[in-house]
Amino acid sequence: MKPIKFLFPLALILNTDLILANSERSIGILVNESSSIYLDTNKDTVFAPFLSYDSDTFFIKQRSIGYHLTNYLDASIAYKDNFFDPDDSTNADMQLLDRRKGGVYVKGSLRASIFNATIEQDISGRHDGYSIQAGVHLPLYSALEAPLIVRGSIDYIYMDEQMSEYLYSVSASESARTSGRIANFSIKDTTAIKYGLRTISPITNNLNIVTILNYVRYSDEVNSSPIVSKNYNYSGTILANYTF
Repeated sequence: MKPIKFLFPLALILNTDLILANSERSIGILVNESSSIYLDTNKDTVFAPFLSYDSDTFFIKQRSIGYHLTNYLDASIAYKDNFFDPDDSTNADMQLLDRRKGGVYVKGSLRASIFNATIEQDISGRHDGYSIQAGVHLPLYSALEAPLIVRGSIDYIYMDEQMSEYLYSVSASESARTSGRIANFSIKDTTAIKYGLRTISPITNNLNIVTILNYVRYSDEVNSSPIVSKNYNYSGTILANYTF
């Protein structure tokens, strides 16, 4: 079993869903487990403290630093971890492939009622591609007697050809390293659908327990890659969050 990773506050796994409305400062601790679509690659488990700050103009969220341009529009710069590390695979041929590294992205995010949209552009030179995510985030349940908030979401994700190639293609040199056992492969732009469910359970006025479940279904083009073993992945997060 893959060991649990421990991360420090300046390299936090944060999701904007984890930040409750009207909170300027938030500290807590979370556990996240996520599966991988890559061939013979183990699930990833992360144990991480986190710290966030959100004012009327400036914010720090999800390894990102940004600015509220309006009440509905944000601009930020964010860092993403590796998408695929060959050392995480138990397959000897997969271990010979190049690492699909993370990098720095510039992001624009729009929120309008239940509608959300985000565009990300790589500016670190990893692949120079971009992705777009757009969807609806809906309140499903709220009870004052037994404090509980449940929210659901569905998002459409588009990745351009450059980003898709970086994540799912196999270069001729990579294929040669495996003596052709992993074939050379190219791919065009790809899509996915992401389903999310989030619950917020207030323990006190400041302390909340948050759970987030995500399921992503990828297009057939992704599943046709020889380094991909399934067309879906999932992640689950449990967060103890204190706001002040």
